Amino acid sequence: RIIPHSEKPILEPEGKIILLAHFIGDGCYLKHQPLHYTSGSSDNLKAVKRAAKEAFGLTAREVKQKNWYHLYFHGDREKGIKNPIMEWFKSLGIFNQRSFEKQIPSPIFSLPLNQIAIFIRHLWATDGNFSRSSTNGFAIWYSSTSQELVLQLQHLLLRFGIISRIRKTKKAGYRGGFVAEISGKTEQLKFLRKIGIHGKEKQIKEAIRS
Repeated sequence: RIIPHSEKPILEPEGKIILLAHFIGDGCYLKHQPLHYTSGSSDNLKAVKRAAKEAFGLTAREVKQKNWYHLYFHGDREKGIKNPIMEWFKSLGIFNQRSFEKQIPSPIFSLPLNQIAIFIRHLWATDGNFSRSSTNGFAIWYSSTSQELVLQLQHLLLRFGIISRIRKTKKAGYRGGFVAEISGKTEQLKFLRKIGIHGKEKQIKEAIRS
């Protein structure tokens, strides 16, 4: 019910952890495409812009499309400087992964628990859910078309002793998905207290009090 962590922790700058979590959730880092992040959440957009500036000194070019915003990140082509975020993704072995191929790179599993919590907190802010359920409880889950990603997330949750279950989803005309769901008051409170979700701090405090 819990996976212990005995390796020597490797500390990473917080900005890198936040940036990686958001890009795995809502970013594009494919060949022959500009590196970009897409979100309709102002909290997420601010977090990504701040993290990219702190970790790599890059300023995003923001483009609006209906209710969504795209953040584009580039190196300096005139000076022959490659995109540092893209080069970092290549070193992590995740470059050119499509949505259903996305994975959490191995260095994340060697981080101390407080930094793993930061990673999950920001990953959950992309394709995760936290809402009231029809039974007056809560619905807490993370969804992805990548089975490997969801299995890895389930593993990381067990570092905190948080039990989740994985279920498949299917929608006509779309690729099948996978959901890591945290159910039951005990497990849900462990998640909300030990990890939380970026941008949902106020709702989480209210949920814990209730």
